[in-house]
Amino acid sequence: METLSSQFRAARRAQNVTLKTLAQKSGVHWVTLSRFENGHGDLGVRKLNRVAQALGLELTVRPAKQGYTLDDLAAGFLQEKVTNTKSPSQSLPLMKRVRGLRQ
Repeated sequence: METLSSQFRAARRAQNVTLKTLAQKSGVHWVTLSRFENGHGDLGVRKLNRVAQALGLELTVRPAKQGYTLDDLAAGFLQEKVTNTKSPSQSLPLMKRVRGLRQ
C-alpha cells in the first residue's frame, strides 16, 4: 500500500518541483517536507492541505470500505432497539436521542 507521504513525493517529482520551491509555495519549511516524505514526521491537516494546494492536489476524506455513515449506524441501532423491545413506546426516547445526533 502506498503511503500518503510517498504519494505527495511522487506528485512533487512528477511536476519537477523541488522541496525548496514547494516550501515557498506552501509555507511549510523544506526540512519539514523532507522529513514527511521520508516517513520521519507528520504534517497536520492544515499543512497537508497547503502542500496539496501548492501541488494542485485535493485532499479528500471518505469512509473506509467497511465503515458506516452516521445514518447507517443510527438506522441499524434504531432497528435493533425497536425489534428488541416489548412495546414501541419503550424505544421512543431512544429514537429522539439518535435523531438529535443526526441533526
